Amino acid sequence: MKVNKKPLLITFIAIMIAIISWMFLSFKVVSAAQVAAPQQRTALEVSGLDAGSAVIKDKNGNVVSGSDAITTNYYTVNYNWTIADGVQIAPGDTATFEVPSGVKVVNGLTNIPVYNEQGEVIGSFSIGANQTTGTITFSENYNGEGRHGSLYYTVNGAKNPNHYDWNISKAGWVYDYDENGMLKNIIWNIIFNPNGENLTNVVITDTLGPDQEYVDSSVYAQTGNISMGGFFLPDGKVLTPKVTVEGNKISFDFGNVDKAVNMTFRVKPTVNPNGGNIWTNDATLTSDQAQGNSSADVTWGGSGTGGGTVPSSSITLVKKDATTGALLANAGYNLLDSEGKVVREHLTTNANGQINLYNIPKGDYTLVEIEAPEGYELNKEPIHFTVTGKETAPIELSQTDQPITGGVVLSKLDETTYEGLAGAEFKLLDESGNVVKENLYTDETGKLEVSGLQPGKYSFVEVQAPEGYELDTTPIEFTITKDQTEAIQLTKLDVSKPDSGESTGGFKLTKTDKSSKVGLPGAVYELRFENGNVVAKTLTTDKDGKIFFDELTPGKYTLVEVQAPEGYELNSTPIHFTVLPNDVTVLTATNEKVTEPSQPGEPSEPEKPVKPNPPVEPGEPSEPEKPVKPNPPVKPGEPSEPEKPVKPNPPVKPGEPSEPEKPVKPNPPVKPSEPETPVFPTNPGSPNKPGQSLKPVVPELPEVTGNTSANHGVSSYPSLSTFATNPYAANGYNGKTFPQTGNKENLLASIVGFTMLIGIAGFEINHKHS
Repeated sequence: MKVNKKPLLITFIAIMIAIISWMFLSFKVVSAAQVAAPQQRTALEVSGLDAGSAVIKDKNGNVVSGSDAITTNYYTVNYNWTIADGVQIAPGDTATFEVPSGVKVVNGLTNIPVYNEQGEVIGSFSIGANQTTGTITFSENYNGEGRHGSLYYTVNGAKNPNHYDWNISKAGWVYDYDENGMLKNIIWNIIFNPNGENLTNVVITDTLGPDQEYVDSSVYAQTGNISMGGFFLPDGKVLTPKVTVEGNKISFDFGNVDKAVNMTFRVKPTVNPNGGNIWTNDATLTSDQAQGNSSADVTWGGSGTGGGTVPSSSITLVKKDATTGALLANAGYNLLDSEGKVVREHLTTNANGQINLYNIPKGDYTLVEIEAPEGYELNKEPIHFTVTGKETAPIELSQTDQPITGGVVLSKLDETTYEGLAGAEFKLLDESGNVVKENLYTDETGKLEVSGLQPGKYSFVEVQAPEGYELDTTPIEFTITKDQTEAIQLTKLDVSKPDSGESTGGFKLTKTDKSSKVGLPGAVYELRFENGNVVAKTLTTDKDGKIFFDELTPGKYTLVEVQAPEGYELNSTPIHFTVLPNDVTVLTATNEKVTEPSQPGEPSEPEKPVKPNPPVEPGEPSEPEKPVKPNPPVKPGEPSEPEKPVKPNPPVKPGEPSEPEKPVKPNPPVKPSEPETPVFPTNPGSPNKPGQSLKPVVPELPEVTGNTSANHGVSSYPSLSTFATNPYAANGYNGKTFPQTGNKENLLASIVGFTMLIGIAGFEINHKHS
């Protein structure tokens, strides 16, 4: 029997085409499944972070069980967590921890680092104020076996009353350290009268525990109010209580108070460097209306390990005068975080010019002055600083403020012509007589200018007069005020000296009895110049009643009797006269005797008439005074030469305008390409007759269109663990439908197709054979 091989060959080819098509389709499905969407991070299942697993401890480290045992004191919430082996952790994965009942978070924490046993940061945790849950965010792959860690943060008892229900609150913290990192001072903080009630006879009594010594003059008490968020907001006023120290008891007598008060003071502790230290403090409020007490502790030292520590630091800002370096109180600041948000506001420098901040978490910060001290200009320069959490001493910052200043202009002029006098030297004194500035000279216009003077009282004193003028050391006083907007204008007139080439003159005074014309010794005179200046104070007549004075500058003078001769009345009439060059002016003056009334006696016998005396012959008349020679006219000064005109600068030639840029020709729009038409497989025709040799047509499969636009040309692949479970799951393939079209996969149809092909082939063989 001869078998025709052509039908067998056709059957074999058909079977091979079917098998190849099926394998090609499976490969396309696998390739499409590899284009996976990015893996979504979900919360991790971590044991030990639920509220029931949290352990609450008091300030002494004792475990507190039951919310009824929790009071208003400070506590820590502690967790010991574990992650099951096999749980994969990638950056960005999170875990949630719960706050147990009975406590509340007062101060929120943000991005507090979590370390592994090698001290490397593996993540961070955050929790907001008054929140009931927090979040741990892992920043590094943290895979392996036996993964565990710890976490703790500070809280207050949930029973802690709000700001309307307490009268006094106490807290304390470390103030500073020495160069060796040892603690130096502790700050105790007392807030009382939070509701701003009118309290009378207010006394705070503070009892220090062992190993503490009060630092004198360290108390600082601000008034203000308590915000709804529980923050103290100062109003800029400061109280000064009467402080009494008796042993370990310190009393602060405030008298009457009508606002909330935030008081701090320092103590110097005795420190044990080799172990843990705890310092206690109790405070009591007494007044006519309200009472209360509060206690607090400060701990320092010890050792230990753990994860999830809270790096923080202390900040000290010192405010000074930019000129004198004096410490400035009542400068107001706001504290901003790295995003510019205000985290603490209305911070005010104390009497020592300081702002002290405590428990500042790790991060970048900025201090901005919002209110300058009185009499100073606001400093708008921000203060940037960084807290690393590894500081062993407070971060020290400083800033200065410029005082608000004023100025003064002194004009030195000739008394007669009012012309400006150059070359006069002055010194500037403050109210206490201290020299502020010296070697100050008037310019060619006779002016002297001084600026930058702080508010206060000052005076100019002449050190050297201009050439040809009398020195006048009389202080020229003035006052600078803080609201001054323009310079103070002062004027000082100078008297010129007489011509040095002119001769001097003098005078001669004869003092006699008015009746007897007898010269009178002992009369005292004062000699004054025409401007009132005293030339000589005690000019006294000699035994003959004469005064002679020469070497006087020509001019007008006045003699005034200040003491009469003994037994004579004072003659207060001024004697005005003129001194001429090379001449002596003759003057006369008389005094009357002091008359005393006599006792009347017995009347005497009338006297016999007396023969009159012959008439007395008159004496020789006195020689008349010489006429006064008038002063020569003053020769006017030569006019100053006018200033030469200033030649103006030539006009500036404008530059040539630049040539405008040529417009850029826009690119022609790109015409989108036409989508390709998918090629569908052709249906096979009827079987060929025997003997016909036709080349089989291989059907083309439609091209799979993947969604690549979402990834912008970047392919992402599922993790190995996901691929091992279901290689197509990442692309939506569920094992029952094709990922490209969504059509159901039908294995039965494939088997039926193969069976039909085999049957057709067998039929053809039998048919040909028969």
